[in-house]
Amino acid sequence: MLPLSPYILLLGAFIAWAGLMFSWSRYIGEISERRRKEAVSQGETPPDMKGVSNYERAELREDAHRDTKVTKRERWIGRGLFFGVPALILIVFLATTPL
Repeated sequence: MLPLSPYILLLGAFIAWAGLMFSWSRYIGEISERRRKEAVSQGETPPDMKGVSNYERAELREDAHRDTKVTKRERWIGRGLFFGVPALILIVFLATTPL
């Protein structure tokens, strides 16, 4: 059995990280949209935006309202995945690869 090159393993790790980031952002998008819809059904109004056209205003209001429905814990998990996983991958790569 041929050993895999560390560079191939590094590429595979970053592809796996990209898939993880995609699935996390999709999960956060779905959960925040569900929370936004529940809040609107309970009578909560999105924050108002000024200085833009009506079409842009509606979209910006929904985006801002959706952003308020993401908890601090979920934001920190996302930051950890975005910065921590690549750092961990690089540390393992640099520690195991002979220079």
